Amino acid sequence: MMEKGFYVSPQQCEDKFNDLNKRYKRVNDLLGKGTACRVVENQALLDTMDLSPKAKEEARKLLNSKHLFFREMCAYHNARKAAELEEQRVAYQCRAFQLERQHFKWLRFSTNKEREMERMKLDNERLCLENDRMLLLLRQTELELAHGGSGGGGSSAAVPYAEQQLMLQNTNTNTNQRRPAEQPHIPNADHASATA
Repeated sequence: MMEKGFYVSPQQCEDKFNDLNKRYKRVNDLLGKGTACRVVENQALLDTMDLSPKAKEEARKLLNSKHLFFREMCAYHNARKAAELEEQRVAYQCRAFQLERQHFKWLRFSTNKEREMERMKLDNERLCLENDRMLLLLRQTELELAHGGSGGGGSSAAVPYAEQQLMLQNTNTNTNQRRPAEQPHIPNADHASATA
């Protein structure tokens, strides 16, 4: 600005802009945003408007002022609105993209969870079938011992033993499949010697 012959401080520039902005807003308040542009172009329309005499006088004074610069301020505000709308559009697109990514992640997560649930369900069904198979084997063993054993005393003693063996085998199978083997507890040597 100094190169062009305008020796003003930054504060003076700000004050001038605020003054122009205040005049522009006041004209819009008096005449209405849609009407103000037409009245600035053709001041004769002011007489046809339904305004109080005091408001008409103030509007005339503002319109005839050499400090109004209405068209320039109008262009400035329209450019600002366009920039704000563009910012809102970009923000909306970013938000839509983020929501789409979150939805994709949720779908992937839910699909993994559904697969895991299906696998656990199948494991559970398999264990139930294994239990049924073991029960059938136990009954088969009981029948074989009852009909094919030599003497009554041997069969009654053999059935509980076979049942215990099958139950133990079944329990070990289920325990190994459901959780990892636990570490055996080894008592402390000092504690063992103290109790002995």
